[in-house]
Amino acid sequence: MNKKIEALLQGLQDECNKAELPMVCGIIDKNNDAQATLVGGALIDQSIILSTLTELFLNSVKNGTCNCSNCEDLREAFGFKQKTSESDSNIDDLLQTFLRGEL
Repeated sequence: MNKKIEALLQGLQDECNKAELPMVCGIIDKNNDAQATLVGGALIDQSIILSTLTELFLNSVKNGTCNCSNCEDLREAFGFKQKTSESDSNIDDLLQTFLRGEL
């Protein structure tokens, strides 16, 4: 991770500590597997932040417009979209029921 980012993170943590503000921050550099996690403040405040972040993340996954395989896999993993095979199976079942005259 570059030194400027590390310095900015440390500065952010210092300022939050001075102002007695809770914080939760995480960064991952996929190019070199570097990561940084900063937390500060009371655990209850950190849990509120994490809960809010989780809700925002889930909403962005659910309402995202990206159709790449990673985003599609996330939507399936969180139950926002049926797997293709499950969807096809449900359609096949409905069609068979209709053709038998049971629908």
